[in-house]
Amino acid sequence: MVAQHSQEVADAEAIAIQNDALMTISRFAEGDLRESLQLLGQVNLLSESVTANHVIEMTGGVPETDLLALLDAITTNDTFQLLKLARTLVDSGKTPKLILSSLLQIYRDLLILKSDPNASDLLTSPVSYNPSEAEEICLAERVNRSCHEPIQTAKMGSYRVVTLARTRTVNIL
Repeated sequence: MVAQHSQEVADAEAIAIQNDALMTISRFAEGDLRESLQLLGQVNLLSESVTANHVIEMTGGVPETDLLALLDAITTNDTFQLLKLARTLVDSGKTPKLILSSLLQIYRDLLILKSDPNASDLLTSPVSYNPSEAEEICLAERVNRSCHEPIQTAKMGSYRVVTLARTRTVNIL
């Protein structure tokens, strides 16, 4: 409802904004219409078409590219790269709590997609998945189910997300 109302306002004000950016605004506003309209007004100051990445940057969130780089470092067991990326994010003003929360959102989304690949309305992370990719993630998870180590299964799920991100242009929610 908030995203729909924001779309109506954007149309009335001739704001060039993508649908995924409207959904991101709605998520950051946590359903608060007033907060959503304020954020819409802020992104209106951009001279180009507003994307979800613009919204994430303006709200101080962790950009998708950084999250995928972290997942890549985790799945490849590259501790040095992981520490380097984390330090860069912290130096840019991101708190460790925000970074971990963003990573947990991705894992939460993977669990949702595992249960119902068509439940995209429940996703909260800035990384988006289309239905065919959700099916691939679920298939990879079923293959890894024989593994009795939860850490290994989580790493394989992360690896699948990173692999999918590398093979396409990732859309931001």
